[in-house]
Amino acid sequence: METNYRETLQADFDAFDISEELGFILEEPLTHLPDYYQVWLDLANNLTHLIESRKLRDLVHKMPVLSPHLLSNHRELRLAHLALGFISMGYVWQEGQHEPAQILPKALAWPYWLISRRLGLPPILTYADSVLANWKLKDPTGDMEIGNMDLIYSFPGGESCKGFFLVSLLVEMAASSGLKVSVFLSVFFFSYMNL
Repeated sequence: METNYRETLQADFDAFDISEELGFILEEPLTHLPDYYQVWLDLANNLTHLIESRKLRDLVHKMPVLSPHLLSNHRELRLAHLALGFISMGYVWQEGQHEPAQILPKALAWPYWLISRRLGLPPILTYADSVLANWKLKDPTGDMEIGNMDLIYSFPGGESCKGFFLVSLLVEMAASSGLKVSVFLSVFFFSYMNL
C-alpha cells in the first residue's frame, strides 16, 4: 500500500514538474534550443547591451515569426518562455517608464502566447521563469551554491540584478527541504493510517 501511495505521490510531482530534491526549482535548465530558435537566444543573451544601446526594439521588429511547434519537451518550452519573457520585458521597458511599449510585435507576442498556453503559464515574465528556471552552474561538477551559480538571462543592473534573482533562488532551494519532510510525513501518516 505504501508503495502505491509513494508512486501516486511521485506521479503528482512529475505532473507538476516538482523535484523532491529542489522543490519548484527547474532541475538542470537548458541553455540552448534547436538552431531554428537562435534569434530568440541571441536577443536574450545580449539583452543588457541591447536595452542600454536602445537597439532591442529595432531587432525585435526584424525578427521572423517562428512557430513553437518544434519545442519538444518541458525544459525546451521553459527556456523559450524564459527567453521570450526577458525579451518582452526588455522590449516594453527599453525607453524607461515614460515610454513603455503598448503592444508587442506579432513575432514576439504570437509564439510567447502559444508557449505560455502549452505550459499553463501567463504570457509575462514570471517568478517561475526569472528565478526558478533562470540559473546555471559555472562548474557543472560543482555544488549549487551562489559562488558557482549564474543567471541564464539578465537585465541591466549587473551584480545587483544577478544577486536579486540568485538569492531568491537560494531561498527556494532552502525551502525545498520542507518539501522532503512533507513527503516523508505524508508517506509515514498514510502508512500509519492503513495499519
